[in-house]
Amino acid sequence: MDRADAETKAAEFVYQTKIADQKRSELDAEVLDKRIASFQNSPELTGHFFLTAPTDGTVTQCTALPGEVIAARTPIFSIFNPANTYAVVFFAPSDVPRLDRGQKFKISIGGVGGSVSGKLTDFYPELSALPGSLTRYFWQEEKWSQYIPARIDFTDLTPSQRSKVFAWAQLSATREGAPVSLAWLDRHLRFMRQLITSSFAQERVDR
Repeated sequence: MDRADAETKAAEFVYQTKIADQKRSELDAEVLDKRIASFQNSPELTGHFFLTAPTDGTVTQCTALPGEVIAARTPIFSIFNPANTYAVVFFAPSDVPRLDRGQKFKISIGGVGGSVSGKLTDFYPELSALPGSLTRYFWQEEKWSQYIPARIDFTDLTPSQRSKVFAWAQLSATREGAPVSLAWLDRHLRFMRQLITSSFAQERVDR
């Protein structure tokens, strides 16, 4: 009897093993079918690519038209999202010793009533030239002058104020009583973030 039970259990084990192998094979075949379908429908094979917006916002620039041929990695549209707004300010290197992370600025933006607060968050790691629209004099050109970009985050924009922050808006800012000229709002085409740029070429930033 014991031998018969052992043979029965062995046969049952073999049967269950075969069933498991069959299920595994069916799953492998299903995965393979999905991979084949994905490959057949892939943009690389069909030539049809669909772009999706990485964030909520309003399309403010679209540089390509249907039927137009563009090179790979070329920015073709820009999204403006006031919720992701921060300032990029260009300081003269000689001003940096008088600046610290956490310093606060009062900023007035065209179209937004009153002033808003901003905090210097960090400095960019590389020296930079001024954007072309901020270059007013020959000595501000890259071959004569370099600047250190710094980020200023807005700290108290209300939803109503954010809705009135427009691209390329004119604005000004002060820090501890020192006037600072801030220029236009720019938008990063691929990372979809809004920048506010500033020139500190003529005004010094003093403690």
